[in-house]
Amino acid sequence: GLFTAATAVTADGNDDNQYDRILTALKQLATSSRITASGVLINSGDFFDILKLKDNTGAYLFPNFMINGSALRVGGVPVLPMTAVNAGDFLAANFQKAAQLLFREGINVRIFEQNDTDVEDNMLTIRVEERIALPIYRPYAMLKGDLTPTT
Repeated sequence: GLFTAATAVTADGNDDNQYDRILTALKQLATSSRITASGVLINSGDFFDILKLKDNTGAYLFPNFMINGSALRVGGVPVLPMTAVNAGDFLAANFQKAAQLLFREGINVRIFEQNDTDVEDNMLTIRVEERIALPIYRPYAMLKGDLTPTT
């Protein structure tokens, strides 16, 4: 998938928190690959941990409108929470340039009553399938990393 093809972010010793780690990845994409990221995928729990970041006085680092439900943006790039991303990991990428989702066959639903012992057990077997592909054209348009600061 996308994480497998993505290159690892080069660590920056000046990263103090998760927000800094994401900024480092965006900077690396922009300078090394000359790619502007279209989004950052992170774990849902990590997303809310970032919103809870505070400064030395206890004030939140992000304005109230971000904490009140508006999209979080880092350097103008949207940060999207997803349960499919492992806790502590993130993926910064230009998804339009990196990969394409292709559909060979739409959703196909079939119902069988002749599978194994379905007739004797008075049961049905339902099979749902879809044929898709995810070719990755530009793996250099994706950077993966962990949100743990390198201090």
